[in-house]
Amino acid sequence: MQQKLSNQSVVFLGAHGQGKSTIAGLIVKELNFASPYVLERIDCHPKVQEKPDLKYTFLMDRIRSEQKLQHTQIFSTYHVNTTCKEYFLINVSGQYQYINQTQIGIAYGDIAVFVLSGVKDKYLQSLTLASSLELQLQLCVALGKQNIICAINDMDLVEYQQASYQFVVNDFSQLLVKYEINPYQIQFIPISLKEAENINKKKQNMNWYQGPTLIEALDKIPVYDQELLASKPLRFKKNKIKQIRSVALGKLLYGTLKKNQIVSFAPIPFKSRVKSIEIYHCFQEEGTIGQLIGVHLSELSYKEISNGHICSDVDNDPAQECASFVAKIKIMEDFKHQLKQKQYYTIHFFTKRMQCSILKIQQNLNIKNQNEIIENPQILRAGDIGIIEFKPIKQITLENYIDYPQLGRIAIIENRRMIAFGIILEVKNKEIELKIKQKEPNQ
Repeated sequence: MQQKLSNQSVVFLGAHGQGKSTIAGLIVKELNFASPYVLERIDCHPKVQEKPDLKYTFLMDRIRSEQKLQHTQIFSTYHVNTTCKEYFLINVSGQYQYINQTQIGIAYGDIAVFVLSGVKDKYLQSLTLASSLELQLQLCVALGKQNIICAINDMDLVEYQQASYQFVVNDFSQLLVKYEINPYQIQFIPISLKEAENINKKKQNMNWYQGPTLIEALDKIPVYDQELLASKPLRFKKNKIKQIRSVALGKLLYGTLKKNQIVSFAPIPFKSRVKSIEIYHCFQEEGTIGQLIGVHLSELSYKEISNGHICSDVDNDPAQECASFVAKIKIMEDFKHQLKQKQYYTIHFFTKRMQCSILKIQQNLNIKNQNEIIENPQILRAGDIGIIEFKPIKQITLENYIDYPQLGRIAIIENRRMIAFGIILEVKNKEIELKIKQKEPNQ
C-alpha cells in the first residue's frame, strides 16, 4: 500500500508583476502535473500567441478577466506532489485592491514564498506604498507564518550577476529584521523563468549559487504535528461556497471531518449534515488536517454561508458567535497616532476583516519604563503593549489563541499599513440555539 504523503499549502506573495503566477505554473509543469489538454488549449489563447511567456501564468490565472488584464484577481489553487510531500499551491494577487483574497491565501499557507525581482529598479518599486508587498509581510508576521522562502526572479534580465542577487538579499534582509524575522533562517533562491532555472533543476548560468532549488527548499521545510491538531475539536474555516450545490470550500485546521457528520456553521444558527467531502475533484470519506477541501452540505444554501464562518462539530465544543473579545496587542514602532477608547479600527482575523470598536483599554504593559503596568489607560502609543477589549460591529466567530492558535491571531490595519498585531486572550460568546434548516415546500 502506498504511504500517504504529508501535506502543506504554499502561498506565493509579492508585488504585482514579479512573476508569482508564472513560478507557481512552472512548478506544476516541472512536476508533470499540467494536463497536456490544458496546455494545448492555453497555447491557442491569443495573448499566449502574442507573448509565449504567459503560457504557465495562465495555468494559475484561469478566469477570463485575469487573462485579459494579465494580473491575478482571485485566490486560486493547484494540487501537486513531490516524492516527499503533497502541496496545494496558492496563487494570490499582488495588488492592494484584492487584499481580501491575498489575506485568505496568507492565512491558508503553511509556507510563504516571496517573489522579488533581481532588477534593482523593479525591486525598489515593489517596496513603495502603492505596492502591497510590505503589508503582505506584515500579515505573515501577524498570522504567525514562520516558514518563508524568497525567490529572486528575473536573473536573466541582469545577466545572472551575483551582485544583483546580493543587493536584493541584503536589502530585503533589513526589512525582515524590522519585523523580527531572522534572515539567516530564510533561503534566498535566484531564479530565471526563461529556462526555469532553479525551479526544479540547476543550469550553468548561476554556478555561483550553491543552495537548493525552489522545490528542494520546499521539501526541506518540516511538517507540523498533524496528530496533535487532529486531536482538537473540529474547526473548518470556510472562505467561499459554490452556487452549484451547497459546497463549502475552505481549510481543515483542527479536528476530523467525516461523511455524514452533523456540523454547524457559526455564527448562523443552523446545523447540517456532511453529504460528501471533495479534495481536489476526488471524493473522500474524511478530510485530512491542512488540506483545502470542499464539503457538500445538506439543506444549507450558498446564500446562507459567507466568508469567515467556522464549521464545528455540534457535539464537541461547537463554535459560537462573538459578542466581544480581549486581545493582547503590540503597537508598531512607526505608528504616529494613538489608540483610543471608543475608536473604530479595521482588524484582520485569519481570512476575514471587520471594523471593531475599542470598549476598554484594560492595561498598558509599559516595557519602556521598567515593565511598569498601567491600569485602565486612556490611550496607547507606538511601542506599547496593551490588553484591550474590542467589540465587532457585525456577526463573527472568533477563538482564543490558547485553544486554537491559528484562529487566535489578529492584525490592525490602517492606511495600508499594520499598526498593531497580537493574540486573542478571551472571547465572550453569544449562545447559538442550533436548529436544522427545513426544506421549503414546493410552490
